[in-house]
Amino acid sequence: MNEQIVTPKPFYKKAINIVLIIFGLVVLVVAVLLYSFFAKLDTGTTSFPYKSRSISASDNFTNKLLYYGSGGAYMSDADSDNIVRIFKSEFMRRGFLAINPVTKKIYVEEYGKTEYVKATGVDLPYEQTTYSILEQNIGSNDATLLFSFTPFRSIGSSVMHSPDFKSIAYRDAGDLILYSITDKNKRTLLGNGCSIQKPKSCYMYNPLAWSTDGHNLLVTRYSDDSQGEKSVLLMIDPYSNPVTTKQLPFYTDFQQLIRWLPDGSGLLAWVDNKLILYDINSGNS
Repeated sequence: MNEQIVTPKPFYKKAINIVLIIFGLVVLVVAVLLYSFFAKLDTGTTSFPYKSRSISASDNFTNKLLYYGSGGAYMSDADSDNIVRIFKSEFMRRGFLAINPVTKKIYVEEYGKTEYVKATGVDLPYEQTTYSILEQNIGSNDATLLFSFTPFRSIGSSVMHSPDFKSIAYRDAGDLILYSITDKNKRTLLGNGCSIQKPKSCYMYNPLAWSTDGHNLLVTRYSDDSQGEKSVLLMIDPYSNPVTTKQLPFYTDFQQLIRWLPDGSGLLAWVDNKLILYDINSGNS
């Protein structure tokens, strides 16, 4: 009687099969978790444990964290993993700006059309993007257009709301503009800035930091190199008429490296590897 001889599989083939099975199970589990996550987003809440996705710790809501990612912006309690979507948006087409804690309105910076524009006396075209500031209620998909603007070249921050949410300072072309949320009016604070018609020997103004009382605004003035001038840091009173302007004896264009004192009487700034305490009344540091 002939006996059938069964040749055992080599060990490495068994190991490969085991690895493939484990990999398939892992992919299945990840797929289920992702489906559960995005399915819950449509209902408005979900479990969102990744605190590193936070775009800012909100100054406007106690113990709230704000998130921005695919599908919109989200808000959660600092000690909880449950978040609520506060507005929907197409991915990377809107940037979160701020929430008014009194009116519960959200302000969103929407990215618009980008064009390559030929400037006077310049060989290469400039890339320019038009932005819009929208206002909407938490949880609503309907937004109201407040204004649009096209900053000349992408240098620094170009939009910033006041602490009381009555105004928004922003750069349109090279000029510094103040928009009143209350009465929907615009006012040019610092004009004659750079533009397509005047791309050289000009200035660009950017809002850097509002004082805590909203009475003063730090502004960076970027200077065109053709004049050999340096960029400077200005402090202005945006509500005076005409606008009062004071040049500070130091310079920074990083929001993370400069802070107003709580009472608005001075500034803390990290400049040239030194911590500066500057008194805005006496001018001493």
